[in-house]
Amino acid sequence: MISGETQLKPARRTSERAEPPAHALIVRVIGAALLVLSTLPVYRILAVPRTGLAGNFTVSLLDVYSEFIWTGLFLMLPVALLCGLFLRNDVLDRIVASLRTPRHLRTTHYAVMLGSLSFGLALIFTFTALDGRPNNIDSLAQMLHARFWAEGRLAGPVSDTGFWAIQNSLFTERGWVSQYPPGHVALLAVALLVGAPAALGACLVGLTVFVATLLARRLFPDDRVLARVAPALLAVSPFFVLVGGSFMNHVTVAVGVTFGAYALLRGWQDNPRWAYAAGAAFAYSFATRPLSTLAMAAAIVATVPFLAPERITRARFIGVHSRAFLGGAPITAAFFAYNAYFFGGPLRMGYDLALGPNMRLGFHRDPWGNMYGLREALGYTSADLTTLSVNLLETPIPSVAVIGAFLLLMPRVRPAVRMLLAWSLLPLLSNMLYWHHGMFMGPRMLHEASPAWVLLFGVAAIQLARRAPRVPIRRFNVRTAVAGSFTASLLFGLGYLAPQRAASYGGNWLAVTRTAVPQTDAPALVFVHDAWSGRVAMTLAATGYRLDQVETLLRQNSTCTVHQLALQSAAGERRAAAALHARLDTVPRPDHLPMSIEIAPGDMIRVRAGDQLTPECIREIESDRFGILDVAPLLLQGDLPGSQARGALFVRDLGPERNAELIRQHSDRTPWLYTLLDSKGEPQLLPYDEGSSMIWGEGK
Repeated sequence: MISGETQLKPARRTSERAEPPAHALIVRVIGAALLVLSTLPVYRILAVPRTGLAGNFTVSLLDVYSEFIWTGLFLMLPVALLCGLFLRNDVLDRIVASLRTPRHLRTTHYAVMLGSLSFGLALIFTFTALDGRPNNIDSLAQMLHARFWAEGRLAGPVSDTGFWAIQNSLFTERGWVSQYPPGHVALLAVALLVGAPAALGACLVGLTVFVATLLARRLFPDDRVLARVAPALLAVSPFFVLVGGSFMNHVTVAVGVTFGAYALLRGWQDNPRWAYAAGAAFAYSFATRPLSTLAMAAAIVATVPFLAPERITRARFIGVHSRAFLGGAPITAAFFAYNAYFFGGPLRMGYDLALGPNMRLGFHRDPWGNMYGLREALGYTSADLTTLSVNLLETPIPSVAVIGAFLLLMPRVRPAVRMLLAWSLLPLLSNMLYWHHGMFMGPRMLHEASPAWVLLFGVAAIQLARRAPRVPIRRFNVRTAVAGSFTASLLFGLGYLAPQRAASYGGNWLAVTRTAVPQTDAPALVFVHDAWSGRVAMTLAATGYRLDQVETLLRQNSTCTVHQLALQSAAGERRAAAALHARLDTVPRPDHLPMSIEIAPGDMIRVRAGDQLTPECIREIESDRFGILDVAPLLLQGDLPGSQARGALFVRDLGPERNAELIRQHSDRTPWLYTLLDSKGEPQLLPYDEGSSMIWGEGK
């Protein structure tokens, strides 16, 4: 490991020459683009019918972000004025000197300190805001899959899946699996085996910060301030810490790519054998999130050689990268074997089976019928950068705009900055070719690249302050104005806005994922009263419908009609189901949807004008009158389907007739019903006969 006194070799002198004009122009164009896309409402080009509900939601959300950005900038103006008028340069010089002084502090010790800080922050968030549980369907599906792995099964059973299957599930010939690549699932399984699944995200957050600190020391060997401040910002970045602590798989890619970058850099600077570790890290990230990993790995592989102290030779290039290939080959082979075993081909992934051909890369209609073309790619990228500007550090001064200004104003950027810039931008550009831009807890598709974004912001802020004029202009000190406003923005963002952001992810936000788990004294079969649309959706999925087909059926048709299709499919009435299916609207499109009606809080159904509700459908609606629960988070807390009866097996309430068969199959378990009796009250565990009579009606 390297210490604070280690003299690292700088990059080749040839890389320190002035950049060619074309290179400088490209950097300035990138800077201007980042400024425009992150501050101006370019995202509003999504406000057209062809983008559907996704576009409308993005525009409404981004209007709030845009207002915050401009309000924050307006509020920072007086701070900048006061700092420029009353702060002297010697104040900044003393602060900078204090960062340089403790040379006895080894880099590894500093990395442990920052890693421990970020680990603690993520762990506190996981257990206080999220109650130590996953908070979105991606995490729930992967955690359920990991539980099967932890019990020694590669997949879950495919019997009675309508009772317990959840969204983002797949029913293959080899069993039930989640639709996601297995990298993060494997880590969750290990965490389950050691009894600490809730700590996994925090551990990965801390490890990423630890490695990023070592990486920053090597990227900036001659600049102790940059090497210390930039990773410190990552350790307290709300976006990186909070998303990392929420069970999602982005943080697995973040640590893999960050370690891959560090190991590859050491392979070029120290010993080529480090490349084996780099290849393994990149391969594991690829087995977790393939597209973003390919983009980031390509960026790092292309730029790291220019940080080596010696000239790039063909022999050294081949030697380093062949070792990286060999290091990643076993993991990549295992990933391809997993795909072939479950999905029918080494390059065929779960997404292909779950969402059909419209999930592919490129410009076309997405699985829900929304158009994704160049216009949408630009609009969603603007939305990603605008939200990243706010969420990255929760500062009133937008982070991405600072990076853009730095690139626009700097005459030359050093090789380390080029590496960070490529690492940040390539996943952004690759995501422009993909229709799904998740706006959950921020622009989460950029989370795996957030170490590069934060390090780049640290460089940009410090370098902008350094390049500001030291001599006051008419008694106004530009340097202290820039540095003071940046400091005040960070203190306000991290000290006040970030805790508010963390708290907002708890409380009533997605409270259904933190539903209290009922306790039973003996092996039990607990029916959870889920929403009518959920009952229909999972019944269809269990009978062979893809998730995109289920979504289209429920979105574009009367829920009552789709309910009849689900019952016919479940009963094996193929001819009747095919005839009914032929009369339904099955072509995905974003407009002319049936009227949406809320029958209970969070419980929406579709009704077409002129539709006649059957007695069966009226009964389904009335069963939801007290409110609904979600079976997915409860399923994780009890026995798994197909396992030995030890505690409670949580399953979906599909109605008395269908429930009766499951009760007969599980005669060793006592049946219960878990439901709300008041939409504003707490869920109640009732004896099954009593609860079923109350929910579904006497004698039903």
